[in-house]
Amino acid sequence: MANFSVVRLDQMSGTTDPTKLVSFRYHNGTSYAAIENGFLVSLDSLIEGEREIWKAVAPTANQALGKLVLCATPELMYNTLEYKNLSDFQNEAGADCRGYILDSGNIFGVTVDAFASDTAPTSTNKYITIAAATQSMTAGSSSTNARLEYIATEADNGYTYYVLRVI
Repeated sequence: MANFSVVRLDQMSGTTDPTKLVSFRYHNGTSYAAIENGFLVSLDSLIEGEREIWKAVAPTANQALGKLVLCATPELMYNTLEYKNLSDFQNEAGADCRGYILDSGNIFGVTVDAFASDTAPTSTNKYITIAAATQSMTAGSSSTNARLEYIATEADNGYTYYVLRVI
């Protein structure tokens, strides 16, 4: 069983402001594809025939906050014999996902699996950018194009979360 990213919503606008919540299906440029919670997407357009479900694509490195969305679908695992942990959950290809539009000051936590090459941020590599052509994040020492900042590492319910603040 693969380990997928786990997300924790600490202080997200969408938890109290429904205008910051969106539904989307992730499209990789060729077809609808699976996506992990804790990954970032960019809203593209409403899906034809839908009034509330967006087509989401991989964000650009300098993606504006108004269209940058954190994937955080509630983990509903119907087959509990096969799937027992939050890290077993992945949004399947073509599935409707829940997303939180990022606002400056929002805070959330993700496991290391949300970072490119599973490289966690540190106090010296605290600026988080979007990894090129993916939905994962990269930690570095430069604030150029950074959309997030690492603020803490916390253990919670058997997971290690890297807490990020939207800048």
